[in-house]
Amino acid sequence: MRLPSRHLSFVFASTIAAALASGCGARLADCEALAAEEPACMTEAAREDCLDTNAECAELGAGEVLVLESCPLQFSCSQAP
Repeated sequence: MRLPSRHLSFVFASTIAAALASGCGARLADCEALAAEEPACMTEAAREDCLDTNAECAELGAGEVLVLESCPLQFSCSQAP
């Protein structure tokens, strides 16, 4: 059985979140892994958004980069001001 693309995105994002949940500080998205997993939805603009959101969360020193279910992918820091 093959899952629709949006479900795969959610499963993949959930897996990343669970793997990173054990660490301290900001939990960042793996932009390169997302690009490999969802090449059609990880456009150059989405990649830049991923990197920028990672930097934003890292600067805050807390929070989690959330991968929103969209195509192209969008990102948000859970601790964004």
